[in-house]
Amino acid sequence: MAGRHPMYATIPHIREVTPGDGDLLLSARDGSGIESQEVSLFEVQDPSSQAIEAAKRSLRSEIRSRIAGVDAGARITADLAIGTALAAWSGLTTPRVVCGFLPLRDEPDLRSLLRGLLRRGVRIAVPEVVPGSQPALRMLEIGQPEALDDTRPSTHGTRVPIVSRTIELQELGVVLTPGVAFDRLGGRLGRGGGHFDALLATVHGQVVSVGIAYEAQIVDAVPRERHDLAVDWLCTERGIARAG
Repeated sequence: MAGRHPMYATIPHIREVTPGDGDLLLSARDGSGIESQEVSLFEVQDPSSQAIEAAKRSLRSEIRSRIAGVDAGARITADLAIGTALAAWSGLTTPRVVCGFLPLRDEPDLRSLLRGLLRRGVRIAVPEVVPGSQPALRMLEIGQPEALDDTRPSTHGTRVPIVSRTIELQELGVVLTPGVAFDRLGGRLGRGGGHFDALLATVHGQVVSVGIAYEAQIVDAVPRERHDLAVDWLCTERGIARAG
């Protein structure tokens, strides 16, 4: 497809298609290169909780396989494009705290963006999972750009700044929200721990939430339950747009 981002070329057997309603679907190719019928990958016919959880597990596995097949150079290019789109977005001019994150290996890396925001005087915090606490995520405000690289291991394979201070959730204005998969309506699939779901529920109506993902993580429909909150905006390497 002309103009396709380099990331797509590194994902075997997947192509982007744009139906008339503007949603993003994925269609598979067989080994001969012939395209199969376009399908919604994770449509849940059975609305039971068990069926939805099974669909979530299947989607997590599919998306992780896709991301694993993307080369490092394409990831870096996409990370920079995501950061550029966010830096130009007026929503980050908030006087309140912007919640970013330090990436896991399959998540977009926003550290360059966060350093730039700190230099502009924007207050930045990152979350830390605190098992057994309520809420499960606490916010660690960073004072200097260098703190994003001077980190220590934390829970669930994450890292957090060594130098930081804990702030209240009520100080947040924007939450940059990672996830395994998203859809264009703002539906989000996390890793299964429920930490960001709990955070978004706690600050609902107070903050603007922005889903952060690669285009390879966007699907037709994310399987959702009643407690799964949608994000307000979605940002990929193609830009930022309001969800819905």
